[in-house]
Amino acid sequence: MVSIVVTAKPNAGIDQTVSCYITGTATMAGSGTGTWTFATGNAGTATITTPNSPTTTITNFSASGTYNLVWTNNGCSDTARITANNNCSCPITNNNLTAPISPNCAPYNGTTINGSTASPVGGTYTWQYSNGGGFANASGTNNTEDYATGSLPSGTHQFRRIYTTTSGIICSDTSNVVSIVVNAKPNAGLDQTVSCFITGTATMAGSGSGTWTFAAGNAGTATITTTNSPTTTITNFSASGTYNLVWTNNGCTDTARITANNNCSCPITNNNLTAPVSPNCAPYNGTTINGSTASPVGGTYTWQYSNGGGFANASGTNNTEDYATGSLPSGTHQFRRIYTTTSGIICSDTSNVVSIVVNAKPNANAGLDKVITCTNPTVTLDGASTTSGVGYSWSGPGILSGGNTATPTVNASGTYTLTVTVISTGCQQTDNVDVTSSGSLPNANAGIDKEITCTNTTATLNGSSSTAGVTYSWSGPGIVSGGNTSTATVNLNGSYTLTVTITSTGCQQTDIVNVTNNTVQPNANAGLDKALTCLVNEVILDGSSTTSNVSYSWSGPSFVNGANTATPKVNQIGTYTLTVTNTSNGCTKTDQVDVTSSGTLPNANAGIDKALSCKTTSILLDGSSTTAGVTYSWSGPGIVSGDNTSSPTINKEGIYTLTVTEIATGCKKTDQVLVTKNTTLPNANAGLTKELNCSNNTAILTGSSTSPFTIATWNGAGITQDTNSFNPTINKAGIYTLTVTDTINGCSATSSVNVTIDTTGPNLTIAPSKVFANFNENISLTLNANQTLNNIHWEPVNRVSDTDAITVSSIMTEPTTFTVTAFNNKGCKGIASVFINLNLVDCIYLPNTFTPNKNGRNESFKPLGLKLKSLDIFRIFDRWGNLVFETSDISTEGWNGTFLNAGKELEPGVYVFYIEGTCITNNKQFIKGDVTLIR
Repeated sequence: MVSIVVTAKPNAGIDQTVSCYITGTATMAGSGTGTWTFATGNAGTATITTPNSPTTTITNFSASGTYNLVWTNNGCSDTARITANNNCSCPITNNNLTAPISPNCAPYNGTTINGSTASPVGGTYTWQYSNGGGFANASGTNNTEDYATGSLPSGTHQFRRIYTTTSGIICSDTSNVVSIVVNAKPNAGLDQTVSCFITGTATMAGSGSGTWTFAAGNAGTATITTTNSPTTTITNFSASGTYNLVWTNNGCTDTARITANNNCSCPITNNNLTAPVSPNCAPYNGTTINGSTASPVGGTYTWQYSNGGGFANASGTNNTEDYATGSLPSGTHQFRRIYTTTSGIICSDTSNVVSIVVNAKPNANAGLDKVITCTNPTVTLDGASTTSGVGYSWSGPGILSGGNTATPTVNASGTYTLTVTVISTGCQQTDNVDVTSSGSLPNANAGIDKEITCTNTTATLNGSSSTAGVTYSWSGPGIVSGGNTSTATVNLNGSYTLTVTITSTGCQQTDIVNVTNNTVQPNANAGLDKALTCLVNEVILDGSSTTSNVSYSWSGPSFVNGANTATPKVNQIGTYTLTVTNTSNGCTKTDQVDVTSSGTLPNANAGIDKALSCKTTSILLDGSSTTAGVTYSWSGPGIVSGDNTSSPTINKEGIYTLTVTEIATGCKKTDQVLVTKNTTLPNANAGLTKELNCSNNTAILTGSSTSPFTIATWNGAGITQDTNSFNPTINKAGIYTLTVTDTINGCSATSSVNVTIDTTGPNLTIAPSKVFANFNENISLTLNANQTLNNIHWEPVNRVSDTDAITVSSIMTEPTTFTVTAFNNKGCKGIASVFINLNLVDCIYLPNTFTPNKNGRNESFKPLGLKLKSLDIFRIFDRWGNLVFETSDISTEGWNGTFLNAGKELEPGVYVFYIEGTCITNNKQFIKGDVTLIR
């Protein structure tokens, strides 16, 4: 007799967790007797206090991570896992910042924020910045104790510092937040000019909030009407000259200058015209040219017109501030307005010239009407234009090609419209042409006949047509799908009709195809029942069929051979089923026969069921029999040895059959045992896809497993810590693979997660309201982006209304390049710029007389105009061509009527002047004429 002792598996208890690996203690929860040891592959070392105690304590962990402890008794073992976490108190101290001086005024060149030395030393500093939203990593070099901010726009800027230790307990600490307030520079607006200081009033062009005061060193005194209004008026100038006004807000200032002139001879101001929209296309019904109300009021207006020659009085009613032009032919039309005072100082002033451009429309001819037929399904249209420099565009129901040429090809009837556009002006003209259709029948072919059988329960009809531009439609008893295509699927026998229609003409043709049915079942006869005995252990079954062209297939408990013939040989009792298949149509029929047995059979016991696993790859079966004088024989999928013994060794899952044979009688008995295989893989989930970006250069993977008793291992290019936990930290893009191992059956499963990186900044464009602006015109600039933006900054900051808005405005006083910088929600930056130029202007204006008689009025002769940038040449000659005055100083007081302004008074009379100047839009202006000196 053989004895087999099976020892119970020891119990290591549930897994344990330690919050802080440095100070923590784990108490094991084993039971029974045994000895604790460490398995391989642990995160570090630790101390087992009492190795033979099932509830011993584990201390002195050298690192965070997973520790596997094995509880062993009599050669059998069980494993429990300890997860030692890094949830330890952070030791960082002295991570403090000193707030810099605040507030300041824009433009602000920045400062250095001082930080103390954090402890323990040797860690890393990360500076972060916020302008009102969330904090993101600051730009520039920031792994330093101190931080240089660089230049800062107006607004409130917040900074903080994150300190991270690099040894010992790895942790981070965030410092206090310091703020730097940069106040926007107030906008005092453009400089102003008063023609006559005695009667004149200057209106300031400031914006925002503030208070007006006078700077020192003015030409005299004056009165500020409302000191806290950005557009206050300044009156009561005591003398001609320069007055500097300071606009102050939050301690920040801006200065605007008022030049109070002594040009009191002609008081006219505000004789200005607004240019209407131009160009336009003929026929043009005209427009109204708007003019401002000239001062002093009560004078007369005279409108003048020019179409390329000199100016003459305009037609119609023209003694009005505004002027209705009436309809205008193609060409360039210029208008100006002369204003004459009627009381006080009688004088005239000529306004600026405005132009209206009217462009002629092009000629458009869509050509003759066309006809589409069944034999000619396409036609070419004959568009044309006698106008040069044009583009063509067609619209209509069936343009095949050439839609942007004069002669497109079309294939559908209907009305087609030709649009001719002058490329240089955008002016358009249209013309229509009609395309009609007529024709013959299309070709229709329904294809060859089809058959439905037991194997193929549907048939595909193969219709076709050699005619182009047609549609298909099927009719019949059993259309399943494709009724409006050339290949319909059907499931009933009968006749099916295909109708082919030409789309452009509606012409139709039909054809018919037939579908037949072949589903006749064969005859099947399994024959007479059979019997097995202890000596006759195999019988031949007698299957047959009276149907020709058939195949045979048997099913039942056990076949020796011939399972696919009419007469197979079998060796076990039970019911056997014959299936006969008609090979011509796939139809089947079945019949059954019983195989019985007789005789006294021996006892047969195949033993209890067994189980294989990833750890246990082979086992012994436990067969037996209570009958004496027997032999054993095993059959099954994985017998390694001992197949003629009661206990064979096997290595595959499946059903194993033991046959016990009584030697004296030859009677046999069988029994079966089931061998299963526990190779169920544990669940492995590598977690959600992660992304690294400009704000986050590390990520924590979120691996998990719903299976109990598992351990985790990661593989990837950028794992920085916690490789043996479900949540490692990574810092590189790529594929990371999690391997989860079941500690019970030793099976492993993997799962992968993709970590991407996105450092693409937003694509920025600037849409200006104008790319050419008038001097002092208020334009708008709108930022467009393909992503959501978190931070916006416009430059130059002193030229825009708001440095961090989507749409800003700017008063144009010089050609300017505007630049905007913005960040997306991933911290990535985009930059865009646009250049706005100024329209050319006239900038030099002169009186025709002056009276240097020392009465304080009209004492000098000089060029006037707010838009004059520099004075290049200013010369005056007497009637004999002698030079009497010359300067290039734009701030000159002018010619005072003496020779070279040296004190020798010149005779009254007419003098000739020549002036060259540069306007604020950088265009040159040349003026020559005469001036009368009156004493």
